[in-house]
Amino acid sequence: MRRLYMYQNTRGVQVRDFLEANEARLKDKHFLYVVSTNLEEDTYLRRRNTRGSKEGINVKIGMSQSGVTARLKSYTHMSSNFDPRFPQSGIRVLFLKQFPRRTSGETGSSIVARVETRLKQILREMDRSVDGRGSEVFRIQPEELFQIIEDIGNADASYEPRRQSERFGKNLLWMITDSGTWKQAMMFAEDYDEVLLRTAEDNDINLVG
Repeated sequence: MRRLYMYQNTRGVQVRDFLEANEARLKDKHFLYVVSTNLEEDTYLRRRNTRGSKEGINVKIGMSQSGVTARLKSYTHMSSNFDPRFPQSGIRVLFLKQFPRRTSGETGSSIVARVETRLKQILREMDRSVDGRGSEVFRIQPEELFQIIEDIGNADASYEPRRQSERFGKNLLWMITDSGTWKQAMMFAEDYDEVLLRTAEDNDINLVG
């Protein structure tokens, strides 16, 4: 089985440095990622919950199904690359995990999308959302977050095999021409309605009247 790429670091590494070392292996793959800014409000680690605050650091969670490199670079455009003269500049990568893509013989929504949706749902249920920072920013201990991601991925890491049509290649209707009048007419297979109904049920129940 092909090994899927994963990176995790509780302290993180600057985006520019991370991409310089890893960009070649990130192309055209599905990734879940966790990043954090170097702003003091995001990096100050609270060791326990207190009134009005949560333990941990602020992190942003996202996913990419094509170009994670471009996604990470976009954060440096918005927040600038790290400059030692300005300690609060830049973005750090804390976590990046590759998930398998769907093959032509498989069906279902992408695993990375399912994992991201479930992860954000769990964090909201844990009351880890950060007020005023959007739907993708949460405050949590990195070690705890990494373990939650691992548990979700282990539970939902496969696709369903695509069902092959039993009627593949069968003609359901055809045109015939009267040799005397040259008029044309359509002829339907005896199980035409049955096959169409079963196809609709297998693919989209809304197609069934």
